[in-house]
Amino acid sequence: MVVLKNRIKNNGFGLHRIMLIRRQVLIRVLGLSFLVFIFGFLVFKCLEGLEIINECIVDDNVESENGDFRVVSEDDVMKASVFLHFGHKMKNCSNESEVSCERTVISYEFLKDYVNGLGKGIFKNYLRVVLLDNMSVACKMSMIYCGFLFAIAHKRHFVIHGEIGILNPELRKYFDVQVDSKPISMPCDHTLNCFVLKSSVALYELKECVFPQTPYLHPNVAPIIRQKFGYHAAFLVCNFLFEFLDVECPVQIGGIALAAAEDKDFLVKARNCNKTINKLFIEPSSQRTQICALKSLISTENPLYSFGLTLGWFASAMSLKKATIIELFGEYCINLKTSQSGSLYHLYNPKKTFKYSTNNHLYMCGTNYNDCLLFYQNLVW
Repeated sequence: MVVLKNRIKNNGFGLHRIMLIRRQVLIRVLGLSFLVFIFGFLVFKCLEGLEIINECIVDDNVESENGDFRVVSEDDVMKASVFLHFGHKMKNCSNESEVSCERTVISYEFLKDYVNGLGKGIFKNYLRVVLLDNMSVACKMSMIYCGFLFAIAHKRHFVIHGEIGILNPELRKYFDVQVDSKPISMPCDHTLNCFVLKSSVALYELKECVFPQTPYLHPNVAPIIRQKFGYHAAFLVCNFLFEFLDVECPVQIGGIALAAAEDKDFLVKARNCNKTINKLFIEPSSQRTQICALKSLISTENPLYSFGLTLGWFASAMSLKKATIIELFGEYCINLKTSQSGSLYHLYNPKKTFKYSTNNHLYMCGTNYNDCLLFYQNLVW
């Protein structure tokens, strides 16, 4: 017993040191476990898209539409407005406008640099859209708008093959060029959201109708266009791309409504939503009448169209006016949040026989999770 006590006494310092080391190790293990738990929790919240959304978003300029990151002069704004062909559509870019003066100038500079690059021939790879005569105006506009955004984001020369009468005349010489390389077709279904364009391919080609807002869902394209155009690429880019002066249309007075198909009660429902409506267009078949319907809807103060109608969405987005959408065979009308809202194609099945069923057009491949989340938050309703 005396020997044991002496051993304990002699080794007291050693035992104390061992206990201290054990305590430090335990504290470090607990601290590391806590950090792992916090990291896992943040990742889980990012994947769930719930309360910690800001932890997931890596776009610093996503919400910079308030103009707090750039100061521009009136002369800058005037140059930008002329270049982008705004005309009467944007009388001013004050704080009351959806699009700030700063955003307008940033978009102008980005597009001007691209056009200058086309003129100098600095882009060695190409992206071409193939337009057919039997395609609708909405289809052609969707392909041009979508293909153009893919091209500028990937630093490719944008090319159009086919009839280009709806284009801004000043741009036709840049887009109407001959390319002899063998094309690789891009998908025109939901997988376009995540299609990877390789720099080793000289020519990509779009040959069918696509959903116009697909660029906002693509992991390589969406961050660039959000940075340069915010959520108003359709307004900023489409007014720059398209020109309809060649088509003369009768002047429409009063409110206009556009429906995708014949419905005897649609005009009544439209007037219940907006009492100024006095003219109903059924989506026409000829290109000229489609353009006239589009121009009439752009000129009206409160655009109104049937749910999911692409031509109606273009009218609202290009005029920078909030639209109202109506169920074609229902009774509800919905006032959209912004002029760019109403990108609904990914949320309903376009097949007539399965109008309200779920579909697979909203395609997430992992890398575009945040893009899909931001699209849903800012461009749907």
